[in-house]
Amino acid sequence: MILSFTAVFIFVEILSSKIEGMINIPIKTNAINIITDVISFRKMLFLLITIILKK
Repeated sequence: MILSFTAVFIFVEILSSKIEGMINIPIKTNAINIITDVISFRKMLFLLITIILKK
């Protein structure tokens, strides 16, 4: 269980960093919004994969 948890965490990190790279908008006013969106997206993705693994 811990192994799959780690694998999911690594997968989420790689995926979210790729998405962060794609939405790398240089506008400073949107920076805070983008950061919060990425954090919430990462949490949602992490929860989704852990729910799938538990089934």
